[in-house]
Amino acid sequence: GKMPVTGAAMVTVVLPALLQHLYLADNQLTNTGLAHLKGLKTLRSLNIGRNKITAAGLAQLSELVGLEQLWLTGI
Repeated sequence: GKMPVTGAAMVTVVLPALLQHLYLADNQLTNTGLAHLKGLKTLRSLNIGRNKITAAGLAQLSELVGLEQLWLTGI
């Protein structure tokens, strides 16, 4: 079965620094989990639809200066 990504799980995940595309839709990601994406300066597209994220969590994405596409379906 599918193992959902949560805020707690993001603490243990090491993401490549040069990552360009990330699909995290349909998980249990929270505002806390989004904080772990801040260092991904080369990220160009991010799908975080259908998660447990609020407007306060989305504000954390302002540091993703290379972000060109953001999917927020169901937020």
